[in-house]
Amino acid sequence: MNKVIIMLIISTQLLAQNLTNLDKGQVAPFSGKLIKVEIVEKLVKDSKKVIVLEDLRMAQENLIEYHKRDAKVSRRKLSEAKFDSYMNVLGSFLVGVLATSIAFRINSEVNR
Repeated sequence: MNKVIIMLIISTQLLAQNLTNLDKGQVAPFSGKLIKVEIVEKLVKDSKKVIVLEDLRMAQENLIEYHKRDAKVSRRKLSEAKFDSYMNVLGSFLVGVLATSIAFRINSEVNR
């Protein structure tokens, strides 16, 4: 249906120089089919709606892709932050173990 509308619009634009007004009952200067102006206007409106819907669909797809990329970046940053947090906890634990062993060594030297 969309292709028919587009072809109709293109053909009317290309053949506009041959456009002739006909009154009811008048003989046409060429052979072919006649179409009412209201139908052409409706087809033009429908084709514009199709174009708008296609634009909206493309915008929606672009928005979905943007959010997918943003989610991947956020997931990666969260993973890096989680790793850094583990490293901080591990570092704190090792510093605590080292401080405790030094305190025990000093205590054992003092008590000798």
